[in-house]
Amino acid sequence: MVQDRSGKQLRRFHVEIDGDVVGDTLTLHERFVYDDGEKQQRVWRIRRTGDNRYQGTAGDIEGVASGQAAGNAFHWRYSMNVEASGSRWLLHFDDWMFLQDGSHLFNKTEMKKFGITVATVILFFTRTTAEERTAP
Repeated sequence: MVQDRSGKQLRRFHVEIDGDVVGDTLTLHERFVYDDGEKQQRVWRIRRTGDNRYQGTAGDIEGVASGQAAGNAFHWRYSMNVEASGSRWLLHFDDWMFLQDGSHLFNKTEMKKFGITVATVILFFTRTTAEERTAP
């Protein structure tokens, strides 16, 4: 869900992510469906750059994302142009992801403009197999 800075829910969405590793690159395919029917896609290409450090790119990301892992936590930062209220804004994303166990991940993202949090995204991920996704 997406919340404004006061905590009011602005949007809900569902995202499916598939990933594969080829060589030293992790490719993540993200497919978003929002409660108003809007659909978005993003493809991340992420590489390890050092001990627990990562960099990534995606078509709608400004520059290069950077991340660092420590224990069950992963901190990921990037900038992206976001459309809101008929305008386009360059926002800075500050993601914190926490692996709960082998199948569950919690993600909290603060979206910032001029260092001020303007929105927060909260996500819960559950790892599933291809068979589970296609089961009736």
